[in-house]
Amino acid sequence: MAVYALAADLRAYLVARPDLAASLPADVEGLLREAEQDVDIAIGPYPKLASGLALDPTLLLPGQVDALRRATIFAAEFRLEADDELVGASEFVAGGLAVAWRGGRPPGPKVLEALAGHGLYRRSGCALPTPVPVPPLVYP
Repeated sequence: MAVYALAADLRAYLVARPDLAASLPADVEGLLREAEQDVDIAIGPYPKLASGLALDPTLLLPGQVDALRRATIFAAEFRLEADDELVGASEFVAGGLAVAWRGGRPPGPKVLEALAGHGLYRRSGCALPTPVPVPPLVYP
């Protein structure tokens, strides 16, 4: 069962996109689980919980839960739009093209926009967002 967004959420969003609503697979929950994995890839390398996901929405703030829900819906929309096709300027490729892809697919741009500003991205410990003031040296 999907955790970040419900099938009803996706169907309600797709009312404005009848072209995509018509292409919903029978296993909408499966599509949402794949979309949740896309969102987890976008937020960074969190350790996985027992649910298989990076975050537990019951432990998050309401704005963060809403951001996860919207990001998951946008990831599902992106999967429906792309339909497992190569996304990009492939018309410029001369000759055949073979793509070997390992790992998760990159998230759609709307996924990153939905997550921005909610403190869900995993940050590296390499640099602080603001410099820590260094106390002045005092000589005796």
